Amino acid sequence: MTLVIEHDGTRSEFPDDALLIFIDETGHEGFADPNAPFFGLAGCVCAAGDYGVVIEKPWQAVEQSFPIDMHPLHAADLRPTEMSEEQFAAIDGFFTDGAFGRFATVAKADIENESTHTALNLLVQQTFQRLLDLIRKSGRDFSQLVIVIEHSERLDAQYADYFRRYHLQRKDGTPVSAFVCTQAKSSGEDFLRGLCVADFLAHTAGSMSRTTQGGKRRATRRDFNSAFQHDWAVHLFLDAVRVKPNEVS
Repeated sequence: MTLVIEHDGTRSEFPDDALLIFIDETGHEGFADPNAPFFGLAGCVCAAGDYGVVIEKPWQAVEQSFPIDMHPLHAADLRPTEMSEEQFAAIDGFFTDGAFGRFATVAKADIENESTHTALNLLVQQTFQRLLDLIRKSGRDFSQLVIVIEHSERLDAQYADYFRRYHLQRKDGTPVSAFVCTQAKSSGEDFLRGLCVADFLAHTAGSMSRTTQGGKRRATRRDFNSAFQHDWAVHLFLDAVRVKPNEVS
């Protein structure tokens, strides 16, 4: 079944063997929010042909545990003290049992960045590395990448620029083509629920980065364990970016 994505006033179709990637941000790219002293990108992946079975329908089941006026679900709007055990179980079960990949890369505000790259550029670079890791873990060959990013008036132009700069290659050196677009979670009935999943993963990764040791010790947060202690998961907390003396950034 061909996947159709509505974006920028048009529709695009993709084959079943494309790798579908949903990405959302957490924090502020300039570390301007004192309440969120970090910036990161996180999301989920699956083959386009598997999307309906492993993300769309299971997330619809999660939604049924919440009032309709809360749809689409947004992680930052949920208050743990106001959630029922049924709602906790629905979200935990979705991430624990979900047969989709998940990734996150987060930099804290005190990152030691010796390169000339902005935080956003660094995070895009590292996101591509995480995607390569997930592809290797899957053991599958995908015909192309389909990257759907949560719409941001502030960052859409930069996303379009940075995500089109980087490419993955197959073992024989041939490039893997990449399609990049943005879509809002409120895009009517045709919005892709993978963006909601990416939102929860980004929120969880950002919250985890608040811990003193970040990614240097075993995660103890319930939501982080459910999301990222999974066979098809990768995450990175960036503490520093070093440049060798003879290296041109």
